[in-house]
This record gives sequence, C-alpha cells and structure tokens, in this order.
Amino acid sequence: IATDQGVLYLAANIDAYSRKCVGWSAADNMESPLVVRAAWRALASVENRVENAAAHPIHHSDRGSQYASEIFRDFLRSNGVTQSMSRNAKLL
Repeated sequence: IATDQGVLYLAANIDAYSRKCVGWSAADNMESPLVVRAAWRALASVENRVENAAAHPIHHSDRGSQYASEIFRDFLRSNGVTQSMSRNAKLL
C-alpha cells in the first residue's frame, strides 16, 4: 500500500466460512513477524471463537518466504494450526 511515508505491507487472515477479516497486521517490511502478528490476532479474535469452530484450524497461504519461514511454521505448530500452501505453478 503506497502511503505518504512510504510503502506499507498488510497481512490479513480471512475466515473461509464467514469471509470476515479475523486478523491483520501492517509493517514497513514483508518479514515473518508481519504474518505471525496477523495469525496471532486471528487466533485471539473474539469473532473467530464460535461454538462450532473447527477443532483443528487450517492456515492457507501462498508459498511466500514469510509463510515458509521457521518462525511462522513454529508459531502455527505451537498453536495447533495445520499449514496449507498453494501448489507450485506448472510451466507450459
């Protein structure tokens, strides 16, 4: 996101059922803490805690280096979240 002070990166976690943003974070870089903060907010979100919520949540993302980092993978693992990533695109 272009701002008067420079570029701002936004990570958002969208609930697949409700399509609501349940966690987000913004920073001046695209490093792992950005996506960890967004995922932490999603897990801590009151909106995300519903009676019939999945007992074992899944986090789906692209194959960006932030999402493949040990910091992010350890965060998901320690919170009981299964990681899911998009497939590699096939070359034609």
